[in-house]
Amino acid sequence: MRAAYFRGEVLAGAALVTLGLVGLGLYAWRRPLGPVAIEAVPAQVDVNIASRHALTVLPGVGPATADRIVAGRPYRSLDEVRALLGEALFARVEAHLALTPVDDVAPVGSR
Repeated sequence: MRAAYFRGEVLAGAALVTLGLVGLGLYAWRRPLGPVAIEAVPAQVDVNIASRHALTVLPGVGPATADRIVAGRPYRSLDEVRALLGEALFARVEAHLALTPVDDVAPVGSR
């Protein structure tokens, strides 16, 4: 008698697990599969004139690094930016950086 009762418990447990997995599958099926919203990295960001937000879109650049970049302006060359960011981070963002010559940059507060 105990074996039949135990077999019933096992079958009931298996049925619950199966229902749970089916429910999970239905939940996953009903979720929208549209494109994930990510910000595209701009082709070029000028480190001498870009906003703090524009700098944070660069890979590996967060708010603190963007603040350091803004505080170090104006830059005369990308080597100065490389010294500020370090080799590893600079290698990640180098393709996205541009530099307006210092003579063409308006003084802070004049915009």
